Amino acid sequence: MSTVDNVLRSHAGELGKLEARVNDLSQKIGAIRVAQLPKQPFIDTGSVDLSRNEEGAYYISKAILALWSNDWKEAGLEREISQAIAKRQGRELTAGQLLIPSNLQTRAAYNVGTANQGGNLVATNLLAGSFIEALTSQLAIMQAGSTTLSGLIGNCDVPKRTGRATASWVTEGSAIPETEGTFGTVQLRPKQVGALSKFTRLALQQTTPDVEMLVRSDLITQMALAIDYAGLFGDGSSGSPTGIANISGVNSLAMGTNGGQISIDALIDLRSKIATANANAAGGTYLLNEASRAALMKTKNTYGEYYFAVEGTAPGTVQNVFGNPIVYSNQLPSNLTKGSATSKCSAGIFGDFSQLLFGLWGATELLVNPYAQDDFAAGNVAVRAFQTVDFQVRQPAAFAVCKDFLTA
Repeated sequence: MSTVDNVLRSHAGELGKLEARVNDLSQKIGAIRVAQLPKQPFIDTGSVDLSRNEEGAYYISKAILALWSNDWKEAGLEREISQAIAKRQGRELTAGQLLIPSNLQTRAAYNVGTANQGGNLVATNLLAGSFIEALTSQLAIMQAGSTTLSGLIGNCDVPKRTGRATASWVTEGSAIPETEGTFGTVQLRPKQVGALSKFTRLALQQTTPDVEMLVRSDLITQMALAIDYAGLFGDGSSGSPTGIANISGVNSLAMGTNGGQISIDALIDLRSKIATANANAAGGTYLLNEASRAALMKTKNTYGEYYFAVEGTAPGTVQNVFGNPIVYSNQLPSNLTKGSATSKCSAGIFGDFSQLLFGLWGATELLVNPYAQDDFAAGNVAVRAFQTVDFQVRQPAAFAVCKDFLTA
């Protein structure tokens, strides 16, 4: 073999090492949180810096009453914050419009039902007894670790690698075939969710912390639940986002013609779907509903011992399956149909939820309507709330969905 051949082979080896290094670096870069990827940093134009005293003094109920009466003497802080947000977003507020800080919204939306934040409301100066809040599902996507991109403006694209270069074996003297990586984008497009609520003028005048939490939860909780469900099961119709379960390329697990009993083996099979696709199974989280939790808690080993008898029952702990945590929420339906199993099947999802992008545009917008005839006669205040969001998945193969778990 000539010296030239030896040199070429030596360089080929170095090039191979360099390519392996580049691929390794590409994988590490892909693992960086998506919020760090765009060259232009995201600025949360819907948030404001509030001191502890200002946050404690902020009342949405005061602002709504001020919008209704056009008297801001008692709601100067709320008006100032709304105007500051509008200035950051480069917009003018219309009559009867209010912007709520996005950081305040998050605190209210994801703690509804907690006793010390308004879950059990008592206002003896307004109500005869204790206010009992309606029961709602626990929100799932934030607990599971989705990636939030806040402060978005306009349409947003996130770059994505869709294909890699390939290595080839060649005979001596033959040219290496040229291959190239391919790239694409994940597109986030604004979609609106809204809610319409009515409050009595008297309730809004009672600006106690309890009544304030009642107003916040009434305005925000239903939108939060709708957003949460859309991130999981949205079908993309009627202006809604497309959720994980309906995104092309997501793995699926079918239990049987008429469904199949949920079990630890089934959860392992669900996990295996994304592990086989080279996604981050070690960093994955299970989402299951309460019917599935009950069925799993009844699971026993060959000695008749419960698998879940101790693990995860103490406050502050999380149940897990071989190191992967489980989040339980009735946002995952339990009335699906598979074959003859009519309205009996439960859904379950396993995945790396950092791959789920939650795009958030601006702040929650409130608009008060003081002119509705029936409301005017009764002294009620009609309030419309809007939030603009979208969901996308960076790597669909990082998720696996089952829609036919049987739990009884």
